[in-house]
Amino acid sequence: MTSTNTARRGPKPAPTITALLMALMLATTTADTVLTSGDGLDRTVVYTPGGPAWAICVHEVPNGATVSEDGVVTVNGAVVETIGPCPFTEPPPG
Repeated sequence: MTSTNTARRGPKPAPTITALLMALMLATTTADTVLTSGDGLDRTVVYTPGGPAWAICVHEVPNGATVSEDGVVTVNGAVVETIGPCPFTEPPPG
């Protein structure tokens, strides 16, 4: 009879915030496409834990990142991205 040792050695690594958010989003997000105007903007609505949101206004940032009020994303003091404002002024349906 053979034995397989599947136990991990050392501390279990903590999941990253991004991985946790993605798992939460995948578990709770559904999408409906709402095409109400000819402006060319994607009107996909996603249902997040915070409620419905326009898909193009939901962004993923790296683990440990900070986002300033003007959309500048930094990690360890380095700017990694600048997120522009959401192009919609009206809230999504739902």
